[in-house]
Amino acid sequence: MTGSTLEADLQAAERLNNQVALEAPTSHTIAEQQGRQIFDELHDLAVKLAAHSEQLTALDDFSEVMTHPELTPAAKLTKHIKNGSLMEYGVTRAAQLKAERTGAADLLPVFSRCRCEPRS
Repeated sequence: MTGSTLEADLQAAERLNNQVALEAPTSHTIAEQQGRQIFDELHDLAVKLAAHSEQLTALDDFSEVMTHPELTPAAKLTKHIKNGSLMEYGVTRAAQLKAERTGAADLLPVFSRCRCEPRS
């Protein structure tokens, strides 16, 4: 984005966002080069800040999606589309999740790495 005003930059960003949102989820995006550049810069910054290896791995994983669109959540959902809808998949998945949680001690799953302490 190379606008002379903030408003122009925001409008350009909105147009690009809308364009990308309407792309086929299994196709490469028109913003791939920009995305790869951003992830490269984030990786360089993380290295300079001595980020933990798990954080660097996460950045690399997200970066890989830029060149492998089939790894995106949207692309993965395309195989579940029936008659132009995800409704059947959504209902089935919701029933699976409900069955897993029914009778569980906690309503929501507990994150194993949560280091939160209860408030007094």
